[in-house]
Amino acid sequence: EATFVRHAGGSFGIAPRPVADVVDATGAGDSFNGAYLARRLAGDAPEAATREAQRIAGICIAHRGALAPRAALDADPQSTK
Repeated sequence: EATFVRHAGGSFGIAPRPVADVVDATGAGDSFNGAYLARRLAGDAPEAATREAQRIAGICIAHRGALAPRAALDADPQSTK
């Protein structure tokens, strides 16, 4: 399902990229929220922040537990690092 965002400039929806294997959804919402807020505070537009938050949440659900391994975050080809 798409992520819907409403902000001062309007609203939009962005479909997340597919995740091959969902292992554990623990922490996915917290990961999304943390990444979104971090990117907004860093100056990203709402759309860019949403895409990054979806990316981080997608990595989170592909691993067991609330925290994805750092190596998984760094290895993602769509990393904005």
